[in-house]
Amino acid sequence: MNIKETTQDGAVIFGVDGRVTMQSAHLLLTRIKKNLKSAKRLIINLGLVEYMDSSGIGVLVTALKLAKEKDVPFGLVSVNERVSMVLDMSGLVILFQIYQDEATALAELGA
Repeated sequence: MNIKETTQDGAVIFGVDGRVTMQSAHLLLTRIKKNLKSAKRLIINLGLVEYMDSSGIGVLVTALKLAKEKDVPFGLVSVNERVSMVLDMSGLVILFQIYQDEATALAELGA
């Protein structure tokens, strides 16, 4: 798994690429925790995720919880069919704000 981190208008955007599994999920969570201290918005782009297991879903749920605790708007972007299926099957899809692209997420999550 590779994580590309960018900042735009106070939003921290993580672009996740590859497989998010038990072996790699902790890296994403560590980066999220580190950036929540200064983020005005948190966006995770999942468009290039090839596979996500329950550990990856756990990271997304934890990130959402931490963002809510810090009152940081949080959204998922470009959720591909593979990740969408896992979120749907787990019944967790209703918890997340999901956007088609980063521009839409930036606009709708506010400044």
